[in-house]
Amino acid sequence: MHVEDEAEIPIPIDDDGVRSVAAGTALFAVASAITPFVADAEVAWTCLSGFLLGLLGVYYCVRRRNAIARDAATATG
Repeated sequence: MHVEDEAEIPIPIDDDGVRSVAAGTALFAVASAITPFVADAEVAWTCLSGFLLGLLGVYYCVRRRNAIARDAATATG
């Protein structure tokens, strides 16, 4: 591998995804509260669906983060 090729490789982010999914879920919650007043029903239902799926995503990411931490603790001790 050439030196210039190594500069193009991005450094992976050590993130569990909980904050990212929670931020998106919060934005969908705000949109769900606003859209019934300014848009048609289809857009409001889409925002509500995004919020509910986001809650499921937060639950999944938290469980995944806890499982990774539990496995790391078991492996070291």
